[in-house]
Amino acid sequence: MELTRPTQLGVQTPDSAKFLRRLRLVLLLSVLAVTLVIGYQRLANRGVANDVQTRAQTARVVVANLVDNAVFKTLENLVAKTDSLHQTAMNFQTQPTPEHLEATVDAWRQSLGAWNLSAAFQYGPATQYDYHKRLASWPCDTVLIEHTMGMAKAGQLQLDSRFLREQRFASLRGLHTIQYLLFREGKPREASSFTPVELTYLTSATKALFEESVDFEAAWRGTENLAPQKLAVIKAAGIPVRPGYADEFKNPGLAGSRYASLATPLQEVFQDISGSIEDITLAIEALPEVMDAQTPAYWQSLDPCEDLLNQLRSIENTYLGGIDGFRNRAVSEMVAVHDKSLDRLIKISLAHTAHRIAVIRDAKDQSPQDQELLIRVAHGELQKLMSRMFAAIPLVILDPAVEPFAAYR
Repeated sequence: MELTRPTQLGVQTPDSAKFLRRLRLVLLLSVLAVTLVIGYQRLANRGVANDVQTRAQTARVVVANLVDNAVFKTLENLVAKTDSLHQTAMNFQTQPTPEHLEATVDAWRQSLGAWNLSAAFQYGPATQYDYHKRLASWPCDTVLIEHTMGMAKAGQLQLDSRFLREQRFASLRGLHTIQYLLFREGKPREASSFTPVELTYLTSATKALFEESVDFEAAWRGTENLAPQKLAVIKAAGIPVRPGYADEFKNPGLAGSRYASLATPLQEVFQDISGSIEDITLAIEALPEVMDAQTPAYWQSLDPCEDLLNQLRSIENTYLGGIDGFRNRAVSEMVAVHDKSLDRLIKISLAHTAHRIAVIRDAKDQSPQDQELLIRVAHGELQKLMSRMFAAIPLVILDPAVEPFAAYR
């Protein structure tokens, strides 16, 4: 059963709870809109109205830059990492040695990290095509996986990537299915323990993961805009052609876009930033159980703090307008126009939270009491980050420059 969205931490967030939190955010934004519309005229009278057009141009550049330097770059990395995972898995199938297994495990870890870096843009195509289930459904259905391998061994089905992709149950594939195949009780299996059918399942699952990662990129770029090698992957896999979601996200208010104004894509950006912060907060609260080797949750996460750091980096990349080395005009700039101190505090919170999570990871050999104290400190930093991000939301999406009261088309 596919009832949860993975946080990679043993304690999972139900999709229904995720929906309710998103609904609460929408209701909060509605209340903020009603409250702040009273001050709308005051905002204009402070002299801000004199450069509304300039801020509108900035907002349009920021949204386009977010797609080009955060979304596209992150998905390119995801495709590269999953491609590498599939190549190492095939090498392991050909020569099932400890060295090839180690390379496959390392490639899996990098693929999981690349996926977590997409945490802050699970809107648009991710929601429309359910990529979070297709690439990282949790938990995987171990009973059905074993049954499928038994049928393949008996010659009752053809086990390949297309079979896995076209199955109704996403829990037969994805990062956590690959994790199940590679690990037992949190440790890599012995290379010699893999059966031929397990190796076939592994290479089929890694290929399906790679193909659907390319599909994820295609859903944003548009299939016709993919590089030739990636387009060939889509065609060979028989994956449907996707229109480019990026075009309508970048061009709100124009023909072909469901967004009537710049406020609506920016609202989605903040919605997923806030949702991701809440996911990390819940995961931080679960760390005492996850870090205890005596509990089942311990074996479900191999490096929980690294998972959290990558999710936090996704938030940072979104707020700062791109991945490291490709940052330009950003949401940060739109906040700073109205409140430079708040923008600075958000950046400080991002840095402090990352530091606190890294400290928890480095304290794994300390006493449970010391670990609990460090977790409480990290939790406090996340609360600061959330409150500061909430304070930034109305400054951006209720700015007259982005036409805050236009509805979806």
